[in-house]
Amino acid sequence: MPAGIMPCMEHTLSVDELAELLQILWTIIAAALVLFMQAGFCALEAGTVRSKNSINVAIKNIMDMCCSIAGYFMIGYALMFGLSAESIGIIGTPALLLEGVGRREMLDFLFQATFCATAATIVSGAIAERCRFFPYLLMALGIAVFIYPVYGHWVWGGGWLERLGFHDFAGSAVVHGIGGAVALAGIQVLGPRHGRFDDHGTARPMTASSMPMVALGVVILTVGWMGFNGGSAELGVQTPTIVANTLIAACFGGLVALLVTWSFAGLASVEMILNGVLGGLVAITAGADVMQPVSSMVIGMLGGGVVVLATVSLQRLRLDDVVGAVPVHLGGGIVGVLAVALFCPVAEVPEDLGRSGFFLVQLLGTAVCVAWGWGMGWLLWLIIGWITPLRTGPGEEQVGLNFSEHRVRDSFAELSQLMAASARGEPVSDRLRELEDGEAASFGMAVAKALHDHEHSRLFRLDLADRLAYLAREIEESGVSSGEMAVITSRMTDLSDFIQRIQHYLSDHRQESSAIPVLIDLLQRLDDQLQECQQCLPDNRNQPLAKVVERLHSLAERSRRGLQQGAST
Repeated sequence: MPAGIMPCMEHTLSVDELAELLQILWTIIAAALVLFMQAGFCALEAGTVRSKNSINVAIKNIMDMCCSIAGYFMIGYALMFGLSAESIGIIGTPALLLEGVGRREMLDFLFQATFCATAATIVSGAIAERCRFFPYLLMALGIAVFIYPVYGHWVWGGGWLERLGFHDFAGSAVVHGIGGAVALAGIQVLGPRHGRFDDHGTARPMTASSMPMVALGVVILTVGWMGFNGGSAELGVQTPTIVANTLIAACFGGLVALLVTWSFAGLASVEMILNGVLGGLVAITAGADVMQPVSSMVIGMLGGGVVVLATVSLQRLRLDDVVGAVPVHLGGGIVGVLAVALFCPVAEVPEDLGRSGFFLVQLLGTAVCVAWGWGMGWLLWLIIGWITPLRTGPGEEQVGLNFSEHRVRDSFAELSQLMAASARGEPVSDRLRELEDGEAASFGMAVAKALHDHEHSRLFRLDLADRLAYLAREIEESGVSSGEMAVITSRMTDLSDFIQRIQHYLSDHRQESSAIPVLIDLLQRLDDQLQECQQCLPDNRNQPLAKVVERLHSLAERSRRGLQQGAST
């Protein structure tokens, strides 16, 4: 046995040491759960956007985690939790690379870094499908090194809002409010996606690539939120209540979103229900430590309801939030912070403030959150836009950010564009064969062949039964003899069979150059039969049928001449 192990095994832990180890373990587990929320955001955003942008938003989630945690490590944590550089508590003392941070504080950094990453990734979904990759990473870094730490210091780092009595347990304002406010500034600066709104300002639906993936993302986020809220307090008897409050609020947020959309739209809106769950989670985050379960239910309902109202309001204002980040995180965060003063037990209300004074403090903290997050976000977006273009061009947006930003080809996205081009009459056969995905190319060729066959069959289609029925009525009125009727019927039957023969030949041999002489001969014979049909029709009788025969004669003549010219060239 290696030296040093036996003494450790013989050492008996005291109650305090065991409690400390359990606290460390719980905090690490909670931090892992919060970090796992990045997977939830990734699934939610990748499923919400169109498939041509799914890879772009996925890699944005990975890289904003890297950039935000790196920035928080370099200076953000010190600005947030360092000693206030002045008496009023504006900002922590700057220190680079966790200078002076001990082992116990390192545990706090680990947990808080995951919170910072959450605040940054909220912005990604709102501005998806039109924001360039590099400018977004600069914004994520700016959130981590300045916007988030400064407001976080005011609330959690001994700053002026904390001294006033502002209560935000796990970050309805600090994390979600800041992230939502920066996202709001982003969608205003960037503008909507092309085609999102019509000329009258009505929102056009843009199909999500995978709603089941969005639902999976919401479930992952709900699980991660257990650590988000549960890990924000020391492990103790209150931990089960905090986690239970979190789950209760989530469920009632989703239920209210369902009821509202069902009542006003007559359907169960998938997007609203899923965002309603998240709205309930965001709302309870500010007061999960002081609320009773019944109050958590009410707060969750308010969070789900405000998501629906805010979503409709944004659309009326022509603000394009792809995943609903602003309604969920900013709207839910505002409701959650204000609800602390309204629904917390009397014992939790600061004695020196009273409930009305407590509400005013919460209102002040909320207003500061929105003003700081939106104002600094707007300024930072403009600065980054001055350095490098923020938005992709119309052509890049059309082809998708998977390719325009990362040169990753999506064969089925290309296929949909080629099918649209084919519908416009453009030749796409060669481009279909160039698709890298063999399955997509095969499917595309099959669709193109079906469309081609449909066009040819439409050109040569003649519903003989309907025409003959109409002819019979005309004959009765015009006095055509039964003998003449028999001749006409025979000629039309032969003509119908011959047209079908040409149609089948076109379907089987249209891509063969050797088929041109055969088609010329067939069309010449068709022309002869049409002339015979015209001769058998009595003068000034059966005008509808005569017009049909005349059109077919003209079509056959033009087709034959076109083929002869093509063969000669």
